[in-house]
Amino acid sequence: MFRNSKGTASVAADRASALVETVRPIITKAMNDPELHEALRQAFATGRQVQGEISGKPPSKAARKLAKDRRLQKRVEASATDLQKAVSHLVEQPKKKGRVRRTIGRIAVVGAAAGAVVVVLRKVRGGGGGDLPS
Repeated sequence: MFRNSKGTASVAADRASALVETVRPIITKAMNDPELHEALRQAFATGRQVQGEISGKPPSKAARKLAKDRRLQKRVEASATDLQKAVSHLVEQPKKKGRVRRTIGRIAVVGAAAGAVVVVLRKVRGGGGGDLPS
């Protein structure tokens, strides 16, 4: 009838501590990385410029201006790119796995291409015509 909340609380505490350990290096890097700070400043400055141009307008007019104004579109794109760059610097990309699988795949493609070349050369030279029905 009564639940054992002690087990649930310890599981939650374990998850929370694991989350803290995972996030700690990211936060430390965010606090100390001048490149990240500059990319974020640039992105927000560009975003503020875009907001200044479309603020105070009804949504339909703001959307129309954004759709027609190429210069404004370029600024929005630049802001998004700066934010993407900042995030990519912040979070390290995971190591790529499957090196063996990629190598085997490349070998298979090269082998298939070589086999196709051999078949075409046999057809061109006229040799090996007995293998395939006509």
